[in-house]
Amino acid sequence: MEKLIVLRREQVLGTVAISVLKTVGNPLAFQFLEGVRFLHHHKVAHLDLKPANVVITATKQLKLIDFSISVMLPELESWIVGYRGTEGWAAPELEHDPDGEFQPIRADLWSSGRVLQYLSECVGGKFAYANIMRQLLNNNPQERPHLSETTQNVPMVKLSRGPPVEMVKKEGAKRKCVQQGRQRQRQTTQYSAGFGVVQITTHVGVE
Repeated sequence: MEKLIVLRREQVLGTVAISVLKTVGNPLAFQFLEGVRFLHHHKVAHLDLKPANVVITATKQLKLIDFSISVMLPELESWIVGYRGTEGWAAPELEHDPDGEFQPIRADLWSSGRVLQYLSECVGGKFAYANIMRQLLNNNPQERPHLSETTQNVPMVKLSRGPPVEMVKKEGAKRKCVQQGRQRQRQTTQYSAGFGVVQITTHVGVE
């Protein structure tokens, strides 16, 4: 018999009980990877990926929040300057040289590995994404594979009636990286994600 896991409200990942994550950690990891892959496909680097910016709904839908320091890039391998992120979750190249140049997508990949590491510690020895996690946590940014490469041949571990992944902007945060004026106030993109539809909604407009 399938065990029923109930969350009473939306919770950030870091506050979800380990007993719950031990059961649903693998499908949540899959949703997380798909969400970050979607961002990177659109050349958006989150730059503050951590459990506090991952929300799990009562229906076990995963959301990425707080895009206040995110950047939209001209190319996947673009470089920027200046420390962004949270200590302990930011890539080692940022910790080593906070004022130096770095590649935000590559930094995101390392942070994604750290979130997977957090989930793996909750799941235990049956974590389905341990190999991807190790690749993403490579100290050499150039050795971290893009998620478009790593997710092609990984197991799709999902919940029954797997929920979609939704990336939402945290209330009150501003998307400084979006430089499209007020031409479009709301923009929604959808794509097929194996088990459902990933939807990302952003409010566009720079003050």
